[in-house]
Formats: sequence, structure tokens, C-alpha cells
Amino acid sequence: MFQPHDKVVCINGDFRFSVFGIPGSRFHAPHGIPREGEVYSVRAVMHAEAGTQGLYLVGLSTFLDGEETGFNSTRFRKVEQQGASESAENRDAKPQVASVNLTSHEV
Repeated sequence: MFQPHDKVVCINGDFRFSVFGIPGSRFHAPHGIPREGEVYSVRAVMHAEAGTQGLYLVGLSTFLDGEETGFNSTRFRKVEQQGASESAENRDAKPQVASVNLTSHEV
């Protein structure tokens, strides 16, 4: 489960077949959409159907009929936080990603 202030990495940035960019679409993403491999901070979380969550990300917003909605949590994994006592070598290592079960690929 995701929580506000979690750091997450986008693992599915394939929005080619999503509603974004379709003329007449009711969805609007004024600051763009998540990009695969990019790390984001979770601003807020909404519980959705089928056990997924809607993630509201710092700096990115998406709207449906003018109302803000979150990005589907199945597109993201938590970034593990490094311990404060770890060596400088370990702190500079690539972030590790926790595993989360995928249930669907929605917006």
C-alpha cells in the first residue's frame, strides 16, 4: 500500500493506448504524464476498485471532466529508502524497488 510522501518509480509509462491525447477525451494532464523510470513523490492516495489505489503525484496532475483524479497505482513501485547508517558506497547505489502485485493497467 502506498502512502503520502512515499517515493515511487514509474514502471509502466506506456500511455499509447490510454485516453490521453485522444481528441474529445474527458481526461487532461496539464503537466504531462508519468515517464517510465522516473521517480516521483506521492502527494495523496485514494483507494480505488479492485484493491488498487489512485496516486496523486507531486508536480503531475490528471483531470477527468475537470475533477482531479489519481494515476493507477499498478504503474508504480515504491523506492526503498536507504538507512541513515549505511556507507557512502551503498547510499550512492541505484535505488531498489519493492515488489507490488499488478492487478490492472488503468490511467
